[in-house]
Order: sequence, then C-alpha cells, then structure tokens
Amino acid sequence: MSQPFAQPSPLPTKKRKSKGLLITGLVLLGLALLGLITGVFGVRAAVSGIDTLQNQVGDKMDTISPDRPRATLKVPGTTICPLEKGNYIIWVKPSESGQEQWDPNAARYHGPPIQWSITGPDGRNVEVKEGGQFNIEGQIALCSFQAEQAGDYTILAAAGGDFSPYEFLVFDFISDEELKRLAKDVGKAAGGFLLMLGGFAVAGLFGLIGLILVIIYLVS
Repeated sequence: MSQPFAQPSPLPTKKRKSKGLLITGLVLLGLALLGLITGVFGVRAAVSGIDTLQNQVGDKMDTISPDRPRATLKVPGTTICPLEKGNYIIWVKPSESGQEQWDPNAARYHGPPIQWSITGPDGRNVEVKEGGQFNIEGQIALCSFQAEQAGDYTILAAAGGDFSPYEFLVFDFISDEELKRLAKDVGKAAGGFLLMLGGFAVAGLFGLIGLILVIIYLVS
C-alpha cells in the first residue's frame, strides 16, 4: 500500500517593513533641517542687532561720561561751543568753591533762574527744552537741545546773581527718539537670540529622533 506524500511545509513569508517609521523619520529630519535654517537666521539677526547697538551706543556712552563734558559755559555770559550733530544737555554741578555745601545725594540747583538762548551755525535759534532737575552723580540736568548740524553753537545764559558755587557743562545725551531706536535694536537682537535657540533646539531634537527611526527601519 503506497504511502501518501507528505504535504510540503509552507515557506516562511518575509515580514514586510512598515514604511511608517521611515516616513516619520524623514519628516522629522526635514523639520530638523528647517529648524537648523531658522537657527542660522536667528544667529544672523542677533549678530546684526548687537553690531547696531555697539555702533550706536559705544561712542555715545563714552561722551555721556560725567568726566567728559563738551564745554564749560559762562553763566551769565556767552559761550561758543563747537558741536557735532546730536542731542545735548546742560548740566550744573558745584564748582570747587561750592563743594563744601553740596550734598550729591539730595542736590538741587538753588541758584538764580537762567534764560538760555542758543543759536546754531546757520544763525537760527535752537529750541531749548526744559529737562527738569534730576541728579546724576552729583550733576543736575537743567535743559536740553538738539544740534541738527555740526558747527559752532552760541549759547547765551542771561541771568543775574552769584553763580560762583556752580559750573555749567554741556554733555551729549540720548534722546527719547534714540532710546526708541535702541529699544528696537535690543528687541531685534533678543528676538534673533530666541530664534537661534529655538531653531537649534528643534533641529537637535527632531534630527536625533528622525535619525533613530530611519536606522530602526533600515536594520529591521
């Protein structure tokens, strides 16, 4: 009696790879690339903002130093001051003869009132803005003005009385308009820095996860 032939066992089927891992990994790598590009743009924006700040503030802060006045004014009297284009402030501080009775922590100008008249190099009157009285390192701001062009400015101080205890000085200062521009540059630099951090963080995280998923797909 013949034996029945044994049925051959079915060949093992090769497990199909799931393309979901590959697709997800490639998508994440693409997002990582976008994050890297964003980070590079952030670096450029931050560097540009910082350079602008250095150019605008560096020299300006040096001239604002209380140890570097532009001119010492004759009060009462007339003083010719060669000035560059910019914003200026007139401060008062005690002279050597008035140091003993000067309290830098509560200093106020108690001298006779002064009427300021400023003429530009083109012969036109310059607007003088009363700056209030605020104390900076023992010096008090009296008023401010803007030099719209470089040249000799004639500053006339009309007043009567004894001014021997005081010195009146001209300094550079940063106007409200300049402060607004500086604030924009600070915002630009800060925004670029945050964009850089966010872009590189996304690039690092998504790039690592995406690479791992692609490797898993290839070796599985």
